[in-house]
Amino acid sequence: MAKHPPMQEPMDYVTEEELLHMAAKHNKPTLADYARAIVDTECRWCGRSLKHRRVDHYDHSDGWPVHGFDRLQWLSIKCPKCGYDWALWKLGVPRHEKD
Repeated sequence: MAKHPPMQEPMDYVTEEELLHMAAKHNKPTLADYARAIVDTECRWCGRSLKHRRVDHYDHSDGWPVHGFDRLQWLSIKCPKCGYDWALWKLGVPRHEKD
């Protein structure tokens, strides 16, 4: 899995409609776009903030389209306190239909 630095502040929120618009125009959203689209920003297990965390990814047939990757990517954020890996769909970020 590729290593990335933590997300930088400030970040504007990206709506589901904006993600759908990007996908419809075949402009795949970036990892940063997905990070900004997270609705639930606290770990449901320990309450720690998940804002501005690095989005981890790997090839997955049921994943998200991501700019810079030919294959769909499974996206998740690891809680810095309890270590739980949150799939982005559990944090309110929808997956899109395959191209």
